[in-house]
Amino acid sequence: MREVFVDSFFWIASLLPRDQWHQQALMAREYLGSEALLVTTREVLTEFLAAASRTDAEIRQSAARTVRAILEDEDI
Repeated sequence: MREVFVDSFFWIASLLPRDQWHQQALMAREYLGSEALLVTTREVLTEFLAAASRTDAEIRQSAARTVRAILEDEDI
């Protein structure tokens, strides 16, 4: 299984549809496929949540759900 480090840039771009890198982040995830093991850190997730905190409530809630899912996912 291929391991890929995922930083806050990727998580932010994946979450925010208006982010200029949103489409590229989605395409990168598709390219990596389900076989790739995504590696990240709690510090990266903290940066991700900090970035999301500057958005509206719906996106903040989505970011919180995303982080919970990441923490529970054995493949991340």
